[in-house]
Amino acid sequence: MDSITRDHLSNLDLQADNEVKQQLFDASKWTKFISISAFVACAFLVLVAIMGGEVLAEMAGRMMPNEMFRGVKVGFFLGILVFLIAVITFVYYLLFNFSSKVKRALLSENTDLLNGGLRSLKIFFIISGVFSILTLLNSLYKLFLTNS
Repeated sequence: MDSITRDHLSNLDLQADNEVKQQLFDASKWTKFISISAFVACAFLVLVAIMGGEVLAEMAGRMMPNEMFRGVKVGFFLGILVFLIAVITFVYYLLFNFSSKVKRALLSENTDLLNGGLRSLKIFFIISGVFSILTLLNSLYKLFLTNS
């Protein structure tokens, strides 16, 4: 936003009514539920990766037709899997951070906490959008370039 728009918005002296507070409170409850569910799923994936690392590496070796991954150590696959799980956990930590900050901001009526929570939500959506675009591009690449 440019400075003129920012000054205009600050002059409005916006106040949050009870409906806005209730909607934010409900959003914080749901985002906390979603983020904790994602944390549990990531912990489960780490356990599966540690306990079944050898099987996962063997399956990946069988699925690759050009034998690119044959002979690659199990630690390589575990490392990649743990890295991906860490990235996913970080993304959902941002959602959890939004939830806890917004809830505390609504209870204490602190605008700095509310701004911090909304900043975490913005970063969550930016990262999720980038992942979505990359996934879409990968799917389009596989659809159009690998079938010909």
